[in-house]
Amino acid sequence: MMTLYLVRSLWNRKDEPNQPLKRLTPNRIGGRACRCFSIRRQSEAHFWPGSRPTEKRPGKGQRGLPEPKLLPYGRKYNPFRSPLSGFTLVELLVVITIIGILIALLLPAVQSAREAARRTQCANNLKQIALAFLNYHASHEAFPHGGKNGCDPPVHPNAKCPGAEAYPVDRSEWSWPYFLLPFLEQQALYDLPDKDKNTIYRTPLPVFYCPTRRRAILYNNLALTDYAGNAGTRGNDGADGIIIRKDVGLAVPGLPTVIKLEHIRDGASNTILVGDKQLNPDRFGWTHDDNEPYVAPGWNMDIYRVVTRKNNLYEPPQPDSRHPSYTHPTDPNFMSFAFGSSHPGMINAALCDGSVRGISFGIDPETFRRLCVRNDKQPIDWSQVQ
Repeated sequence: MMTLYLVRSLWNRKDEPNQPLKRLTPNRIGGRACRCFSIRRQSEAHFWPGSRPTEKRPGKGQRGLPEPKLLPYGRKYNPFRSPLSGFTLVELLVVITIIGILIALLLPAVQSAREAARRTQCANNLKQIALAFLNYHASHEAFPHGGKNGCDPPVHPNAKCPGAEAYPVDRSEWSWPYFLLPFLEQQALYDLPDKDKNTIYRTPLPVFYCPTRRRAILYNNLALTDYAGNAGTRGNDGADGIIIRKDVGLAVPGLPTVIKLEHIRDGASNTILVGDKQLNPDRFGWTHDDNEPYVAPGWNMDIYRVVTRKNNLYEPPQPDSRHPSYTHPTDPNFMSFAFGSSHPGMINAALCDGSVRGISFGIDPETFRRLCVRNDKQPIDWSQVQ
């Protein structure tokens, strides 16, 4: 145990002779000397008990120094600190302000991370669709067509024209999403008989929905798609793109009836196969480019898009916020022919070699046209794409 020594004047009792030094242990110091420091007001006489030997120390209950006050939980009274502790209003406001600043700094980072994850999932969806296209090509030696309406030339023998011209007559006129079902692990859905075709119409598949834009559920009681095939620059038949109208070559001499990899003169890695399509986020399931079942819309903007023109000039992909239905003077459900997305600043597109690229909304319009046309024999400067 540590031993301390105090001078005589700090320890003077009647029953002990005067000594120049007094040997004390720490507990005795705590019991006599240290107690004086817990008193709010101290006098020289009480602090130096040996300086006035004739003065008697007041007893307990007599007039003199008060006994040290005890606070709750056994804590001793501290004269230099308020017994009630807590936050002041200013301190509370400062804390709230700091928390608000931290949230404001972290929230954009969290949202950016979430969007990056959704964009990656969207690219993965397009990757699966592109691989399904290539597997279909390996099995049928051609890409699937975009379907047709019953009265489109050549007219289906069972079509009741006019009247049924806006709808496919049978499954042979359904569109590429239906023909890809066996290659997307949906063979059971593909094999359903005609009496159960409404089940096909109302079975949403997550692979056809962009997670940034919407959930994979029914819209207007139909399963839809957020992705469209590339029809080049020809919206009436898609003859210079990858997705063409069924049997267009039989109706127009010189045009192909199917598209094969050998028809892609510009190279499979330089030609868009399928990509995000522009939609109106406020009218899902109602606009004319998003209101028919994804497997059987006929030759319709639901399943194909082209390079659009404005004032006779080609345009790049467009964000959903610029959908034409927002500004059309009479029709709130007016359709779009353009590629586009809800992703900030870009769309995802799968190329004919199965790779997926991000394409900026600010891409040079001529470069985008070259990406969509399969046979113009024009080079692609990829530094201008992203």
